Amino acid sequence: FPLEANAFDGDAVKAFEVLGDHIEGMPEFNLVVLDSLSTFLTRAAEDDILSFFSRMKVLCDQGRALVCTAHSHAFEERVLTRARSVCDAHLRLLVEPGASELVKTMEIAKVRGAELATGSIISFSIEPGIGMRIIPISKARA
Repeated sequence: FPLEANAFDGDAVKAFEVLGDHIEGMPEFNLVVLDSLSTFLTRAAEDDILSFFSRMKVLCDQGRALVCTAHSHAFEERVLTRARSVCDAHLRLLVEPGASELVKTMEIAKVRGAELATGSIISFSIEPGIGMRIIPISKARA
């Protein structure tokens, strides 16, 4: 479902309200992916951002899954810390230079209920027709 940022004339509060109403109004979907919230996060106040994430957390507590993507620069550090505390998981995607190509990595920064374990950084590639392929760390660093 396309969400046009211009449709809300820079009113992030209205965008979060409409988006939340839309998601709540489709209970037949167990998984919702929001890509990307960056535009709305940069225009919203801290309380509005946290209210949206809290509202979505209620849906998750009812058995639905919600995946949100956002650029890290869209959050002020203290807002990111508070939003992360509401969420069940926080994954960081990075692109880093490798020996001969750029390497995509995913850092598992938080998963509620899981013990922090070493090896929480995974290198991967995306291949058409295959999907996500995990790259052994020794090959990623070579």
